[in-house]
Amino acid sequence: MEPGQLPGAREPASRLRSGIVATVLRFLLRDAKSGDATGEFRVAQGRWGLGDVFTDGDGRKLRIVDMLEDRERLDVAGVWLVEPAERPR
Repeated sequence: MEPGQLPGAREPASRLRSGIVATVLRFLLRDAKSGDATGEFRVAQGRWGLGDVFTDGDGRKLRIVDMLEDRERLDVAGVWLVEPAERPR
């Protein structure tokens, strides 16, 4: 426990065991066809590109088809248009 920390208080989620603070990037997800919001994705690594596949928090495998900036929202790193990585046949 650090000085001034209350007993039972947990470390912030962004603090690693070594004491290094990690930056977490937040991306909004939108369906590539409809434009509807489908969720968000948080990650510490920001090197993503078109065609990359990832698994979101709901267990869906998604592919990035476009990457957009959202200059009006400072709380997100960007907006990704996504599609299912495994398309139904």
